[in-house]
Amino acid sequence: MPRPTRHSRRVAALLATTGAVLAMVIAYAGAEVGLVSVSEAQDQVGDLVQQVTGGTDAGSAGASPTATATATATVTVSEEPVTETPSAQPSSTGGTCSTTPDPAPVDTSADPAVGCLLATLDGWLASGRTGLGQQVNISNDRWARPLNRLGTLPALVGFDADELVDALDNGSDRTSDLASLADQGVLLTASWHAPNPWTGGSSDDTTGQGQVADLLDTGSAAGQVFWADYDRVLDRFAALGERGAAVLFRPLHEANGTWFWWGGADASTLTQLYAAMQDRAAERGVHNLAWAYSANVVSVGEESSVTAALPARVDLVGIDSYCDVSGNDGRCTGSDGVAVDAVPVTGYSALSGTGLRAAFTEIGPRHDYDGRFSPVSVGNAAGAQADAPAYALFWFDDSTGRKQIASLDGGLDWFTTCTAVCSFG
Repeated sequence: MPRPTRHSRRVAALLATTGAVLAMVIAYAGAEVGLVSVSEAQDQVGDLVQQVTGGTDAGSAGASPTATATATATVTVSEEPVTETPSAQPSSTGGTCSTTPDPAPVDTSADPAVGCLLATLDGWLASGRTGLGQQVNISNDRWARPLNRLGTLPALVGFDADELVDALDNGSDRTSDLASLADQGVLLTASWHAPNPWTGGSSDDTTGQGQVADLLDTGSAAGQVFWADYDRVLDRFAALGERGAAVLFRPLHEANGTWFWWGGADASTLTQLYAAMQDRAAERGVHNLAWAYSANVVSVGEESSVTAALPARVDLVGIDSYCDVSGNDGRCTGSDGVAVDAVPVTGYSALSGTGLRAAFTEIGPRHDYDGRFSPVSVGNAAGAQADAPAYALFWFDDSTGRKQIASLDGGLDWFTTCTAVCSFG
């Protein structure tokens, strides 16, 4: 039986209003010529649909999106059908496929595609360049919209593993779509907003926080639920592997914060759980994964050390940072409340200093409802680092504001200028 979606109590009512909102926005556009174009009206309604139909949402007290499963809906805006696959053209990522990355994958039995993925990252790092990435809500029927708006595919596409499972539960197997992106040279990366194994709630249900060690016992009640959920994720990854696609997998992210049920757990427990997940993947013959670890930016006073729970075997490390914008000028606000021109990435240098590949694993604005944030702020942060990030991944627009590249101030021009892989130094 498909799992119920976690937005089910409000999706039906909100979806019923979408058509009315569309008519109202377009009527307003016609009445107030020059205020808003039809395409802009479509974008506004598309953003509403994206929020209504779900997807992980970057509205937590820390920085990262909280997990929600989604209801899917087929929506037609005006006479333009919603595309379910990207219509954007491949970008020139500048990566050369190689099976000899340095260092080698931590999975000694990794598929060749994993070596290719890591070698592409190595190529960007060697040239001091940063790949631009775009997260999509893979369980949503409009999942490709953030990519289509770019016009050219980004260097990297992110998705959440829980949403990939939800898509299948709702009758949509999106592994073929993701594999098609990989065939075009796009790197794939996945987070996992794992459901709460004690309650079945979302990842930001902190019930059971402090009891993560229970999951190390696969026979415990919570352990059985967690590992069954994880097996379903591995099944989706295996399906991608059958298509020759590798995934940079980033589980237990932002564990140095306290907003997810795994957050703030004992570092030793977290590293053991991470290793157990790697072992489980190997036991099930899933070898198309590169392994990533990301901590939350040290900014809100709730985070512990960014390196305390660093796994023993990991291919890439990174920082997640969503900066609050100050006033209406779209600038980030630092920890002292002063507006700054670069997204704060405190903790990144500690992670990149480990000698591992490093990236801005999630980055962008929060509470930017007008799209006034300029992604130049992200470029400034990247250029200020002694070790350039291999990539910078932007989220999709959600209930806490505009986040995707095409929705930000000058985002399309900024993206197009460097053809998805940029030099910021």
